[in-house]
Amino acid sequence: MRANRFREGPLYFSTKNAMPNKKITPTINHLLAVLILPALFACAAVGPDYAPPTMTMPPEIARDIPDPVSAAAPDLANWWTVFDDPVLTELIGQAVSGNLDIKQALSRIDEARARRGLSRAEYYPDLDATGAASRSRSGGTGDTRESFSAGFDAGWEIDVFGGVRRSVAAA
Repeated sequence: MRANRFREGPLYFSTKNAMPNKKITPTINHLLAVLILPALFACAAVGPDYAPPTMTMPPEIARDIPDPVSAAAPDLANWWTVFDDPVLTELIGQAVSGNLDIKQALSRIDEARARRGLSRAEYYPDLDATGAASRSRSGGTGDTRESFSAGFDAGWEIDVFGGVRRSVAAA
């Protein structure tokens, strides 16, 4: 008698007609769909792209402003007084009292650029190297023992869900 080349069972071929078991095929298709579709949806970026808000001018501000050419030489140190707005005058006063000097402003710009560089570094692989050496001597025999070790580690997180991309855009 000829040896049975196919195993019997739910996931194996049948020996009768050498075709896949018809009862199992829809289950395998459903299983593949359940595994593949979430993987495809995971490739989409999370959240909308940033769009700056649109600003509309209130109608009380859109009024006639005196022509600077026809007026006498204005006081440029107090330019906001032309608008005759007490709220604007108060806001300018708060801004002047809390104003930073140039060095502080430049250092904050440098800090923001450094933070952006750090967040952009997440795009690239992480590399790590270690090394150690030790020497020991036994008290009784006077034998010395030297031990050296070195290690290297590399890792890279692929930005599947767009988290790194969003953190760079936020920085």
